[in-house]
Amino acid sequence: MTATARMAHYILPPPMMLERPDVGSRDWETYTPQAPYTQYSAPVVAPPAGSDRDWMAGALAYLEAYHKQFPVCLAHGDTHLGNLYVEADGTPGFLDAQANRGPWQFEVNYHLIVGLDMLDRKQWEKPLLVRYLEALRACGVDAPDFEEAWEAYRRETAYGFFIFAINESEFQTEVVNTAECARFASAAIDHDTVRLLS
Repeated sequence: MTATARMAHYILPPPMMLERPDVGSRDWETYTPQAPYTQYSAPVVAPPAGSDRDWMAGALAYLEAYHKQFPVCLAHGDTHLGNLYVEADGTPGFLDAQANRGPWQFEVNYHLIVGLDMLDRKQWEKPLLVRYLEALRACGVDAPDFEEAWEAYRRETAYGFFIFAINESEFQTEVVNTAECARFASAAIDHDTVRLLS
């Protein structure tokens, strides 16, 4: 059993819908609405070519290709605080309907940005990333050095922004979606994510 498996405190469920070898770490088109699902008012003009939607589609396609150079990890895939629970003895855990596969930075970036207040993130994300890399090494994992990890981590910020920008209010309230969009937008500015993915 690997060090990572020994650290796991869960039982793996049988494979589900997207847990197949022919499905990449993210099937972006599945998650990309072809038109807005909510419209507060009719658009005055059509979005210009090169609009944010075009950039986002390109960024997600870039990430899909970029992920191929990293080892695949079993990931929760949606580690926002609403999926966190704490056992009576204080042991934390995550609950959701389906696990995901992808590179380490996909899960770490999403969890830190979604879980930390904007000001706290600016203070703590680098030390927490260092701690994560140290924990991997302590378990015998050949973890990247900090600069390589930081570069990979910063690129992933686009995904979290995308998720909360399109998230329907049946999954999270508009208040939560708006707060998480603000967190990811702030992180994208701090991380220079647009330049990294352009």
